[in-house]
Amino acid sequence: MYFITAADTKFYFFLPYMVAQIERLFPKARLIVYDLGMTEQETKQIREWGVEVKKWHIGPGDPVKAPNYYPLALHKPSMILDALERYPNEYAVYLDADAIPNRSFSVPRECDVAVTLVNQDDLEWLESNPHIEYNGIFNTGVMLFGRSKRRLAFVSEWSDRLSEAGGQESDQRIAWLLLEEMEGFSRQEYDVTNVLSVRGENVAVRVLHPDKWNLFALRCNILHGKKRIPPEGVNVLHFKGNSMHNTADFRNCMKMSRMDLQTKGVPLC
Repeated sequence: MYFITAADTKFYFFLPYMVAQIERLFPKARLIVYDLGMTEQETKQIREWGVEVKKWHIGPGDPVKAPNYYPLALHKPSMILDALERYPNEYAVYLDADAIPNRSFSVPRECDVAVTLVNQDDLEWLESNPHIEYNGIFNTGVMLFGRSKRRLAFVSEWSDRLSEAGGQESDQRIAWLLLEEMEGFSRQEYDVTNVLSVRGENVAVRVLHPDKWNLFALRCNILHGKKRIPPEGVNVLHFKGNSMHNTADFRNCMKMSRMDLQTKGVPLC
């Protein structure tokens, strides 16, 4: 199994944690980091950890965010496709740089692709808010891939549709619209596997429970005390939100939740 992520200088902050956690929890796994704009010193440090780095060009003029704030992440599907084609016949996990493994896990064997939607609390808010039209309900920060080449049909279609949108749609909204074509798809059902017919392939897509596989909005959940989920029951912790790039907020979140994250030479407090 191998992990895929991408970072620029802003997201480099999280990589020492991700690298250390993968080494601890998945000692036989590899990590590929796509460089979206890190410094030479940052990429040098990553390579010294024994991690593969590949420069990825997202294209001149590609907007970082849509006018409505939400990130477009135009690079994501083509970048994932590149990794899956370079390393076929192996299980793969894509994680945003701020989505850090918290427990050991494996890719569900019954699926070609496994995805997470937003959780029920956020879904209720989104359905009453126009932002759902911008970003959809599929969070692409955590995705798992089986070994079958059918996974390529899903990612290729996602990549082509995003390209055809001409920078007017986010990667998440395009992925959401693709999922809605899946037979038996429901916004309220988790831990189910359905079939998506795409590019002549019947792709088995499993919808994972977000509170276990992609727990995000941690700043609100922990620092603001809105909701507490024991971290020992979570496979991936997703530190979304601008303030999570603030060292103090991140480390306070670590201490308040008693999360046992390891790091490559960066103290937690």
